[in-house]
Amino acid sequence: MELNPYDVSSLVGVAFGEAVGGNPRLGLEYLDHVARINPRDPWTFMADNVRAISHFLAKDYRSSIACAVASNSAAPRLPQPELFIALSSVGLGDLAAASEALERARRLATSYVQARIDDAVSFRFRSKADLDRARVFLRIAAGLEPLSAAEAFR
Repeated sequence: MELNPYDVSSLVGVAFGEAVGGNPRLGLEYLDHVARINPRDPWTFMADNVRAISHFLAKDYRSSIACAVASNSAAPRLPQPELFIALSSVGLGDLAAASEALERARRLATSYVQARIDDAVSFRFRSKADLDRARVFLRIAAGLEPLSAAEAFR
């Protein structure tokens, strides 16, 4: 079976798999291809969402926030972009922005967000280090851990 190199949804799926599987830079390469082949695709918000995840996993927190904001602009009812704004804001040391984004995500999907606070495995990251970082950063954004707990993961 071959992957259609022009099918945006397939490429976004592959990019997500690469990112959460431990290869966020390769995931970003697929997403760059998506942007080149069809920048006006109606599913671009999902590519931006996966791009936010990939940048978070690569510890490029500013780019993660920018991509999450872009995804959120196109699909404002999705909680995932708000979660990655929260996580990446913790990565940048901005607790106020992290708390605000987490609150917006909670308003959109309370149980979805709480499940990730309770169990970071629900992020589906293959790497234990990435899961631990997401868990601690989310707990910081929720006010359950001090901001200083993020230092071990930056």
